[in-house]
Amino acid sequence: VAGGFSYGMSQFNRATQALRQPGSSFKPFVYLAALEAGFGPEDTILDEKFKSGSYRPENYDGKYYGDVTLTQALAQSLNTAAVRLLDTVGVGRFLDVTRRMGFEEEIKPELASGLGATEVTLLELTNAYTIIGNGGRQVHAYTITTIEDAAGHVLYQYDAPYAGQVFSSSDVASLDGMLQQVVAQGTGMAAQLSKGHVAGKTGTTQN
Repeated sequence: VAGGFSYGMSQFNRATQALRQPGSSFKPFVYLAALEAGFGPEDTILDEKFKSGSYRPENYDGKYYGDVTLTQALAQSLNTAAVRLLDTVGVGRFLDVTRRMGFEEEIKPELASGLGATEVTLLELTNAYTIIGNGGRQVHAYTITTIEDAAGHVLYQYDAPYAGQVFSSSDVASLDGMLQQVVAQGTGMAAQLSKGHVAGKTGTTQN
C-alpha cells in the first residue's frame, strides 16, 4: 500500500513523505527542457559514450546507437543520449522545468539528476505527470474536498487555486507524442493495453 495500512502502527506516509530516486521516469523533464529550448521530437542527438569529469553514464544494455531522434532516445530510455541532451540544453533550463513541475526538494544541479539520481516523493512525481496530461496547466494535488458536521453544515471546502499555464501547450503536446512512443515501441510496451491514447515512461534504478 502506497500510503501505509495502519496509522496506529506508523504515521509515515510513503506517498507523501518517502524520498526515492525516480530513475528514468525523470527523463521527460530533460526532453521538455529541450523542447522549450527549440528542439523538436525528430531532431537528432548522439547516443555514444559520454564523459564529463569523473561522470561516465552508460546505457542499460551497454549498447550505443549513434544518431537517434529525441523521440527514439526517450522511447528506448537511452542514458547517454539524455545526458548529452541535458549537457547541450543546460542544467539550468532543466532545473527550471522541475521547479515549475512542483518538485519541492532541491534537485542537484548536475547531469546525473537528469537520469533521476535525485530524491522526490511519489506524490510530487505523480503530480508532475498530471501536469503533462493536463496540457501544461498547473495541478495542485489535494486529499480533502469538503468536511461537514452531522447536520450537514460545511465546515471546510477546498478552494482550488487558479490553474495557470506553466508550460506551452505545444511543447507539452510534443512531449506527449514522444511519451506515446515509449508505450507504442519503447520500454513501456507492456502498458499498451488498448488502442487508445496511452503515454508514459518507465523508471528504473539500481535493484
